[in-house]
Amino acid sequence: MIYSPLMFELANPAPQHPRHYGVSLWRRLCASGAVTLAGPNDELAGFAAARLPQLLRDIHHAAGAVHPDLHEYDRVMVADRRTAVLLTPARFATNPPDTERKEPEKG
Repeated sequence: MIYSPLMFELANPAPQHPRHYGVSLWRRLCASGAVTLAGPNDELAGFAAARLPQLLRDIHHAAGAVHPDLHEYDRVMVADRRTAVLLTPARFATNPPDTERKEPEKG
């Protein structure tokens, strides 16, 4: 996931202007767990800051997105100070309710 202030607008649209952005409200998967940030203000131990542009590209591509000009994509990611949010999932939930699943403890 790449953090952007626009994410909050997309995830929490104003009630008087509901937007669905092609996502069915009847099917969803939610994951919760610990997060680690990798970005301009969040150094990730063992991760060179010079690798951040490639990490953001990899996340973008893993989400199924493409960009026609990757140099422009990198420029905008730097200008917007984008940050990768790395989630270690511990719990998954879907709808209908009561279908939660917790990952087993490692050990």
